[in-house]
Amino acid sequence: MGDGVARQLEPGDRLLFYSDGTTEARDAQGAFFGENRLIKLTERAAAAELSAPETLRRLGIAVMEHQDRCWRSAKVTSSDRRE
Repeated sequence: MGDGVARQLEPGDRLLFYSDGTTEARDAQGAFFGENRLIKLTERAAAAELSAPETLRRLGIAVMEHQDRCWRSAKVTSSDRRE
């Protein structure tokens, strides 16, 4: 997606909205949770036919475990800012 093309949702389709706080959650070494990890987690949940609430619960757990169960705010540096 993200290509500007309209798509029709069909019965059984799911749509996940997420913020950059999910993909940019950092571990103790500063590594991002990342889009690939988010995609893999949601694909596994869909393959297992998990409910939407269970998928979100597992996503929350995965992000917290990635952060060693601590909330870390992203540091913003001058090189991170978009002009």
